Amino acid sequence: MRDHYLARDLFGLLGKGIDLAVVLMAVGWLLAAWFAWRKPKQTGHKLLWLTVVAGGALMNVALVQYAVNSALQPLREQKTAYQLRYDAAKAVFDERCKTAGVKIYKTVENVEGIQLEGLREGGKTPGMDNPDWEGAGMPYEYTGKSFIKSFLFNEYQGTAGFNDELQPYDPAKGLRGSFGGGGPLVGYGYRYVDVKQEDGSFIRYHRSFDADGKPMQELAQEPIPAANAARYMVRYINDPNPEDRKHWVAGATVAITDSHTDETLAELRAFAFEQLFGSTNQRLPWRNVRQMCPLEAYHGDNKSIRFFVDQIIKPIQEPKK
Repeated sequence: MRDHYLARDLFGLLGKGIDLAVVLMAVGWLLAAWFAWRKPKQTGHKLLWLTVVAGGALMNVALVQYAVNSALQPLREQKTAYQLRYDAAKAVFDERCKTAGVKIYKTVENVEGIQLEGLREGGKTPGMDNPDWEGAGMPYEYTGKSFIKSFLFNEYQGTAGFNDELQPYDPAKGLRGSFGGGGPLVGYGYRYVDVKQEDGSFIRYHRSFDADGKPMQELAQEPIPAANAARYMVRYINDPNPEDRKHWVAGATVAITDSHTDETLAELRAFAFEQLFGSTNQRLPWRNVRQMCPLEAYHGDNKSIRFFVDQIIKPIQEPKK
């Protein structure tokens, strides 16, 4: 099936063209009727020419209607095919969303660092036009090194408007801040993030600072023994369900576990639906998703995982000495 956006645009262009053609034809036939009445001298001739003009106008209308229907029929069929496909996919998405949500079994205070088992991969474009992209279940979240950084950032109350008016802040209601400053500091991030490597070893990442104490863009990193890795583990688990992915419906789970006891502390189950089925018409498919669940778990475009995790394993709220 061709791009649904293209069909919509063509419907719009054809509609405008048809409107213009109808106006021009109406003007033409009105002029013809005026000449048919004005030019002949005898009333019989006037009526004869008016009859000819009326017949020509009716034939013209019939031909135009036939041409328009012939031109629009493929687009109507395309639109119908899209609607049928959309309805089937939306039904799958709605059914999956019945299982979406947050489950919290236990919370922990004063956590210094976390352990990540694997990273969300993808970058800005690779894979995001593929129904099987592993990050599709939560398509707006950070990937790669940015995913690591998101757990190290401090949180600030957001501001908006010309007067830097403070935005409401209430984590219990999902009203969170930003990582870019602006408002007052409302929470520290984790002090370090330990990332498990393919060979089972760990690399510890933490913020680095210049001589003036300003945070640097690059993270400091160092290998650590596996025995020293952070206790609490965060895992992003892709759901590769092939039947769902045929419909461009993707799922994912964020699981928080205690690596010492294998106890699950919390889970976030999420789904996304790419309703244009991979259309790349001036868009990147998974970066233009508008249907996601659960909505209450999405606190920001790319901060939802961080803001979920820090409510379960809560970072220590004291500046590092």
